[in-house]
Amino acid sequence: MVHDTSSQRRPLLNALLRFRSYGVSGFAQGLNFLAMLLPILGRETEQLAYLILPLAISGLCCRASTFAFPGRYLAIPDRLTRTASATAVLGLVLCTGILALVALVLTGRSTYWGGVFAWSALLTFTHGMYFTAIAVITRERRMDLYARARLVYGITNVVGTALVVFIIPFREGLVVVAGIITATGSLIMLTGATNRIIPAFLTDLPRILDRSHRRYVRGSLRASGAQLLTDLAFQIQGFATPFLGAYQEVWAVALRLTGGFSGLAQQLIAPPFEMHISDGARRSDNAAVRRWTLRGLLVSAMMAVVSAAVVIGAVLFAVDAGDLSFWGVATIGVFAGGSLLISLVVKVPYITGHDALYLTWSLLRPGLLGASLLLLHDFPLLVAVAATQLISAVAFLPLVLLPPVARVEPTPTPSPERTAS
Repeated sequence: MVHDTSSQRRPLLNALLRFRSYGVSGFAQGLNFLAMLLPILGRETEQLAYLILPLAISGLCCRASTFAFPGRYLAIPDRLTRTASATAVLGLVLCTGILALVALVLTGRSTYWGGVFAWSALLTFTHGMYFTAIAVITRERRMDLYARARLVYGITNVVGTALVVFIIPFREGLVVVAGIITATGSLIMLTGATNRIIPAFLTDLPRILDRSHRRYVRGSLRASGAQLLTDLAFQIQGFATPFLGAYQEVWAVALRLTGGFSGLAQQLIAPPFEMHISDGARRSDNAAVRRWTLRGLLVSAMMAVVSAAVVIGAVLFAVDAGDLSFWGVATIGVFAGGSLLISLVVKVPYITGHDALYLTWSLLRPGLLGASLLLLHDFPLLVAVAATQLISAVAFLPLVLLPPVARVEPTPTPSPERTAS
């Protein structure tokens, strides 16, 4: 009797390919950590300082302007993918155009602020396309393509950063690198994806304001508002730095490291969980959605513990231990842990259709952080920011455990041509 061993080998081969993809992505993330350290080693503080505002403005605009496409696209029916893609690109183009117009108006009065908004327009478009591309290939289960894009992204990041820090330093250098790496990553992912969102946008442009596109935009407004408020809360944390007095240096270390851990979680570890959760939601398999959500929460909790330990260790190393109280160190640990506690499941309410509840939750953090900035300073402000992070994370937990609200049609398997590429 002849046994067909090909079917027995296929699961092993798929497992090896997945492991290779995750290994490549992990190596690429290490390159990004290295690139993050280069400006500090090169003492290019002027470039880092100039990068802050364009990055903050683009951070507020790049996802919300796509009508929360990075989250919503993972669970919408197949019949809406083209509409969602065209609408997302339109929103991104309009937002980029508005920022460019603001830059043009401001240039006549202040070249500095004109430049800030011009670079913000660039980063809004490139970052928006990058997050949009990630959503597209996550839905298509193309982790091989994602790993390839992340590797090129990491190499370009290190080379570009080294170039503008050590060889050709100029004030806008890191901004240029940020635009190049996200544009490059987007190009690799979108040219290899089945859903070609740019051609979809160009084809739909003559009828972009018809009833179906307007209906999709109306249905996305709550998700867009939630995305904007969530990004706003993240930016407010950075604004707290000048008001922390003796804790400014400690806060800078904690904020930078937790940002690195969050990036690791959301860009490397979260996509596989999001793939399984969104696939379960589209198949109305509530058990699969809950199972993968719980797994995501468990891994998030483990990362929260690791993040807290690493951040505390880094703070104790960077700052004279005699200048820190036990409560100061504990507060930093709470902030670091709270920042990672829901890191792998932040898109789940979008996927399961709970946009309204997500919008309500998203009011919590910016509200509490804004009030804290107005009323507190020094150590009480640090405590308030850490407590807000933990409270908002705990309040988010019931939201991710709710079942999907509606049955939607499943997504077909990517074409063999694309899968093999």
